[in-house]
Amino acid sequence: MLRETEFIAELQRRPNDEYWRRVEVIQTCVKAKTGCGEPVFVHFQAPLDQDLPEEEIDYDYKSLPADADLLTHGEDQAYARKQCLKYCYYI
Repeated sequence: MLRETEFIAELQRRPNDEYWRRVEVIQTCVKAKTGCGEPVFVHFQAPLDQDLPEEEIDYDYKSLPADADLLTHGEDQAYARKQCLKYCYYI
């Protein structure tokens, strides 16, 4: 479990750092001024190309609707999945 500044420091590691081979789970909490709502659980698996498993994974989060649109329309699952894709893309 990491504080926000510690988590940011971890993300500064190089993409090919051995550290990332040991990471199994990244869990986050989004702060909100109105307080916490109901938890949203997303079972996420990287979109691996089964025909070409050795190829780089395409974490195409940019093709999804804007974050604000997802949240405004109550699409919590889609929003959470998009955040997972973003994490994976940057890591």
